[in-house]
Amino acid sequence: MHAQYSYAALAAALFFAAPAGARNTVAYFGINPGFEWYDTSELFIDRDASTPETELMPASGFQPELRLGFNVSGYAGLEGFIGGHWWGSTNQWGGGGVAGGLLRVTPLEALQYLWHPMANRFVDLGFSFGAGYTLVGEDFAYQGWFLQYGFDVNFFLFPFLAIGFELPIRQMIYQPFRITHFGDRRGLCTRGGAAYDNQGREVVRTADRSVIDENTGQNTGVLYVDGQGRVTGNYVLTEFSDTQVGQCEGPGPEAWQYTPMLKITFLVDFGV
Repeated sequence: MHAQYSYAALAAALFFAAPAGARNTVAYFGINPGFEWYDTSELFIDRDASTPETELMPASGFQPELRLGFNVSGYAGLEGFIGGHWWGSTNQWGGGGVAGGLLRVTPLEALQYLWHPMANRFVDLGFSFGAGYTLVGEDFAYQGWFLQYGFDVNFFLFPFLAIGFELPIRQMIYQPFRITHFGDRRGLCTRGGAAYDNQGREVVRTADRSVIDENTGQNTGVLYVDGQGRVTGNYVLTEFSDTQVGQCEGPGPEAWQYTPMLKITFLVDFGV
């Protein structure tokens, strides 16, 4: 009986004892070079009717991000971030960006109460959830917001420096409005990947026929079809202004963005 009480007391002491090497609260600044790609069939960013279908969506490529945040005693913290990517040349270029915030939980810190050596570990694991604003486009553009889910691994090389890996997965949810003219903020309502003018006519790309923009007189590389997908002829393109977005019923286009990144983090320990 005494042995059982002894084992119970030892287990309680291991569980509730404060570890000698508990982490302090830290602030940090990070640089994340990464590679992004989109998974979507609803974002059409190129107005050129001769562009291959495979090049109508946002391009994949290098995406750096900057991070600024803090972690409380190794358990959890808040972070703000901003990043972007670009493609093309001076004559035909496009890009996109994200800006948001997240909550990051680092659960390995709690394991020190079960096994004290964990308090002095050189590696940490994080799980994050966040949200923010996003914009992407080339000839056409979309803006909206996103939800982010992710995990990361950090290796502490020095008290002030950590190197690691992060994989954020972002669910992009755009406004039901395709911006077609950046200067005066005109565009088309969208329902998923389809676009409609302010007369309710669907606008589609074509390499053979097109309509003339009512403001510029230029060929737009699109034409109208009826509800059964039949060509109804060339029309003057009548668009919405961005103040009329509320008239767009949606749903807006959606996409998933995957961005595996290298993490370079500089730490400032507050000593508390």
